[in-house]
Amino acid sequence: MNIENLFENEFNSKLTSFLTTEIFKATTAFNTLIKNNFSFFSYPLYSSVKGDLLSYSIEHCLHDAIFTNPNLNCNAYTQKVNNFNRSILHITTEHFLLTIAKTNKWNQLPCSSKYKLKYAKYNNESDGQYCFNFINNTIIKPPFYVLLTYGYDPIIQSCNHIDLLIPDVTFKKFTHRKDILSIQKNFITIPTSDVEETVAKLKPEFEKKILQLDVGE
Repeated sequence: MNIENLFENEFNSKLTSFLTTEIFKATTAFNTLIKNNFSFFSYPLYSSVKGDLLSYSIEHCLHDAIFTNPNLNCNAYTQKVNNFNRSILHITTEHFLLTIAKTNKWNQLPCSSKYKLKYAKYNNESDGQYCFNFINNTIIKPPFYVLLTYGYDPIIQSCNHIDLLIPDVTFKKFTHRKDILSIQKNFITIPTSDVEETVAKLKPEFEKKILQLDVGE
């Protein structure tokens, strides 16, 4: 089975519905927190942190939701990816490793980085590449790499695209795309209680970011 067939099999309607719903829940909670701190985030100096907080909101929601949904065919963990203590969410299925990134347009890959370039090399189906799993002491085939990309429109305060992209081995283009927003958006319902619970979980992190900015002045 080739990479695209494996992809369609593992990123089925159940998983894509879950991913889309959690992103919408995260952005709704994010909007609430920004609204409640509007005067603070209206300053240009502080508004720059909003992008980081949106990314954090999405990754936090997905991470927690995966661990509370044992029937999902995926796992999640965070891992440091650079020398600046930047840790990002990694989601794994049987044959894929997924990371998340914000993009301006649906038809573009995010900016490259060392870890993205490394992961993209695993998408060469014919190189016979294997690596050693130090946890299980076994030789394994590295997972194929897929990106969950999203765009956020601050005017409508919602996502304008959510896609799954398979990058080529050079990370210069994608070889396969699945528009999961168009597929799922008419079926998404987010209970108010879920949003309120998410806001309560995210609020301490927002306050921490605000405090760090105040101290840095």
